[in-house]
Amino acid sequence: MIKTEFVYNKGFKWYTEDNVSIKGFLYDAENNFYEKESFLHFVKKIDSKDKLLQVLKKATGLFTIYIQFPGNKFLLANDIIRSFPVFYKLENNKIHLSDDIHILIKEKPIEINPISEIEFKSAGFVSGHNTLIENIYTTQSGELVEYQNNKIEITSYFYYNTEETSQKEYPELERKSIQVIRNVFTRLIQSLNKKLAIIPLSGGLDSRLIACMLKELDYKNVLCYTFGRKENNPEKEISEKVAKALNFDWVFIEYNQQNVGDFLNASFFGEYYQYYSQYASSFMFQDFFAVKYLKEKKLIPQDAVFIPGYSGDFLGGSQLYKNGGVKEKTTARRIAKNIVNERYINTKLNRKEKQTIRKKVEKQICTQSNNKDLAYSIFENWEIKENLSKFIGHTTSIYDFWEYEYRLPFWDLEFVNFFKHIPYKYKYGKPLYNNSLFFYFKNQQVDFNYGINLNPKEFKIYSLKKKIKKHLPYVIKRRISHTADILNYDFLLSEIKDELRKNKKIKEKYLLTQNSYLAHWYLKKIKESNRNL
Repeated sequence: MIKTEFVYNKGFKWYTEDNVSIKGFLYDAENNFYEKESFLHFVKKIDSKDKLLQVLKKATGLFTIYIQFPGNKFLLANDIIRSFPVFYKLENNKIHLSDDIHILIKEKPIEINPISEIEFKSAGFVSGHNTLIENIYTTQSGELVEYQNNKIEITSYFYYNTEETSQKEYPELERKSIQVIRNVFTRLIQSLNKKLAIIPLSGGLDSRLIACMLKELDYKNVLCYTFGRKENNPEKEISEKVAKALNFDWVFIEYNQQNVGDFLNASFFGEYYQYYSQYASSFMFQDFFAVKYLKEKKLIPQDAVFIPGYSGDFLGGSQLYKNGGVKEKTTARRIAKNIVNERYINTKLNRKEKQTIRKKVEKQICTQSNNKDLAYSIFENWEIKENLSKFIGHTTSIYDFWEYEYRLPFWDLEFVNFFKHIPYKYKYGKPLYNNSLFFYFKNQQVDFNYGINLNPKEFKIYSLKKKIKKHLPYVIKRRISHTADILNYDFLLSEIKDELRKNKKIKEKYLLTQNSYLAHWYLKKIKESNRNL
């Protein structure tokens, strides 16, 4: 027996007819655009797993597709960045699916998976198909789930790891990169359909490229915004300069008591963190209050579309000097160890906990790769499947929560596949990506050099500072962090930290980042709910 409950209809909405449900939008192999009813009718023509796989392997977009067949069978697929995850529970020859995990929780108090809890505290998400709850699972990025004969079979239609890279010379690769970027943003503009494009404009290069490309392609209906601390905020200064150079409207939202308020006890916040986290990902603040401000002040229409810059620099190659030195050849064990050292960093883990997580990660990468794959691409593939889709990129839930659509141009399949095959020497330090950006920045007379863009040498210094900081007393760490707190996160987290300090079981010296407070606070709420049942 199959039971589905797809209930979230905020920014992106579910469209259902007969045996098919879809959410989001899609470009097919012929570059035809489908959304809403047209997307639904396009999927209704698919009558087999093989046909769906053919579509998925060449499709670009943000989507979830569900098709139910006679005989107690269904197919379920997410896009390559897992924009709209689905959760499922198998029990007594029955399967229950929902985009809201809370619907699947019947037995209370819930049983928390101990390994998932360690991951959640230290990485901010649960890896693989697991959630925090025993026997409730979630879909992964770039996967097709098939259910029949009371069994689940999972097929990955997208991997980022690769055995070989392009043999083209650098000049040809640079020309191709420039063209790929133009193709990506041409599709983006088509999908906007003249709606207001809203760019969260930071001091980095990715959001700056989005702004430059909209200007390059003569898209005028644009609003840029920046948020955080008002004083001593380089992102504020840089983004304002960029917006002014492009002649785009720009808004700054200060994160202060007036614009943030006593959110911890507000009903909208309780709804938000549960909507976002879903027992799988630690919720984030980021531009949550900025979007709330824009909405409540009626500065943007309800059909506006947000376009954040996730994660061009990653695909361009920034992760290659952030992966602990993994290059073209090494063992799966070494890759897994580096992943644990680089990504499981929010909460201090003991040796046994690290070993447990390393074994889980090693099993994942061995399942998803072979011994011919380039080692750094295996690292990249894990990053996309886990860290980017469940932690970094998952912040798009903020826009969806406030009932706005969004676009992720850097997860256009043409862009992803192009940079997947770029040789290591043209990815390390991002020379190809940066030169392609420079081409478009120069066209729009926007300065490439100012802003936040750590090169490999600068990143090594930054990494060394992070390692030293780990061993400093908490009071000193807090003082150092505050001076660089351009988002005013210390202010946002003050009440959450106060709540956690009342719990004597939580040792603050083990909480190594701001994000760790959010994860521990969420876990505290879960456990309090359990005790109250």
